[in-house]
Amino acid sequence: MEQEIFEIPEYAPQIGAVYSHYKNTEKEYQITGISLNSDSDEWHVEYIPLYEGAVALKFNRSLATWMNKAIVDGKEVQRYVLVK
Repeated sequence: MEQEIFEIPEYAPQIGAVYSHYKNTEKEYQITGISLNSDSDEWHVEYIPLYEGAVALKFNRSLATWMNKAIVDGKEVQRYVLVK
């Protein structure tokens, strides 16, 4: 019996890329992986902070949330912006 292999979505951030968050563009995060939640079949972005004082050594966020836009002063902005 052959199992279906889920392909990582093309629009997912690239592993190794560095992003900043719209709330504080001075804090940067590096993508360490893209994973599939086995309970919900939802894709997640795994990332590490590149600054000191973070509350954790590694984070994850759903890909849908990562890609969502935020509203700031009535305008849509990218939640995460590619830095390098």
